[in-house]
Amino acid sequence: MKRSILTGLLVAAVTLGASAFEVYQVTNPSILSEYGGLQVFKISRNGRYVVGTTYTQYPAIIDVESPDYEYKFFGPEQGGKVGDGDESGQFLGVSDTGVAVGTDANGAIMVDMEGHFTVIQPQTPKYELCSMTDINADGSIAVGYRGGWYDSQPFVYENGVITPLPVPSDIEAGTFKVLGCRPLAISGDGSVIVGFLVSSPSKDPMILWKRQENGSYEYVDVWSRYYEPVHGLVAIKNEQTGDYDYRLEKGPNPWCWFQPASLTPDGSTVAMYVQNNESNDQVPPTQVAYFDTETLELQVVPLSEIPLFRENSYIYQLNSIADDKTIAGIAGSLNMGVTPYVYKYGESPKYINDVYKDDKFLLGLEDWSYMGFPFFAIGISADANRITGYATVQYDYSDTYSDLAFEGYIIDNAKNLQLNSAVEAIPAAAPSEGLEEYYTIDGVKVDRPDKGIYIVRGSDGTSRKVVVR
Repeated sequence: MKRSILTGLLVAAVTLGASAFEVYQVTNPSILSEYGGLQVFKISRNGRYVVGTTYTQYPAIIDVESPDYEYKFFGPEQGGKVGDGDESGQFLGVSDTGVAVGTDANGAIMVDMEGHFTVIQPQTPKYELCSMTDINADGSIAVGYRGGWYDSQPFVYENGVITPLPVPSDIEAGTFKVLGCRPLAISGDGSVIVGFLVSSPSKDPMILWKRQENGSYEYVDVWSRYYEPVHGLVAIKNEQTGDYDYRLEKGPNPWCWFQPASLTPDGSTVAMYVQNNESNDQVPPTQVAYFDTETLELQVVPLSEIPLFRENSYIYQLNSIADDKTIAGIAGSLNMGVTPYVYKYGESPKYINDVYKDDKFLLGLEDWSYMGFPFFAIGISADANRITGYATVQYDYSDTYSDLAFEGYIIDNAKNLQLNSAVEAIPAAAPSEGLEEYYTIDGVKVDRPDKGIYIVRGSDGTSRKVVVR
């Protein structure tokens, strides 16, 4: 392992100056040594819990703020099950209280930090594909789906009861066939759910549900206003030459791809992928868009404003979005290596290793991405103060066996994406004062620090970061 974890303290302190942040390793050593590390899939809205799956396909949840990195691992002895084929155990959502939801060969599952393992929807011949996909902040409402490959039935799980979410019929959808629906995310207060329609053609257009006063959910029609699937090529005969030209048959709505990627924790905004239906390209360029769940207005970001995405034509992903619209994702090629980035609307996207360029731990993960092994940014906390992800690395995790493993990480104080530290706004202490002064990460002076991370200004004008527990 590249670093040991010492009683939960942040293990890679970076010298204050142009940037102030901490990078620490998520993976508990006992998980890494036996099961190949943790592939991180989600961070809780308050940034306390991370969840994912081990290299051996068993899910785990870790409290990264506990003194000993307390974790709960759900292998065979705890009820977890790995199925044949592509099925694996993974947690896809976690509450601020440490309740995680996801899927394994049992079906749709829910667990907590007490070690309770609950199968919400068992996998059966009728329900071959079952998964919980997200849970709200206090852990009271979770969303998931059940069904087959072409029949996904979305549901809400609340007070121990599964309640189906309404899905539009083919007639209501209009220009495409509805084969089911899957929820993607739920807001922290449970008032908004975003998902996508499993459709033909398979472009996964967005669907939105909103909670009513009686506690039920109703879907909001957003696709008929924006989405128009391309219906195929139409042959047009050239009367002079006798040859045929081809053009795409198009509909009246502006976007032929209208797929949600992530929801802000407060439920106000969906980060989306869109493609222009008016483009003459058979494969129009994919653009980033923000969808306001209250006004139902779409704000599309011109590709000219985000050159990092334009230049990386292979792939980019919008993995998660904070309340201030900061996005954490990846850009690059899955064959040649991908690099995590952060992007906030109105600013230029930045590769994580360009922002946090002094951290040797992240640089080590970057080296692996250049070798063709993925390096991801997956989750971001609600306040954009923590980014989490993982990389694929090589590790000897037994006396007799060496193979690939996952290395999870968290970047703390991710608000400093501009490389401007709050330290710069703190006035230098006069040498005659002879006392240390404490400031928050945001540069606010405090007389008596509580638990948290603080910047200490010494009487000689030097600064350092401390963790108060």
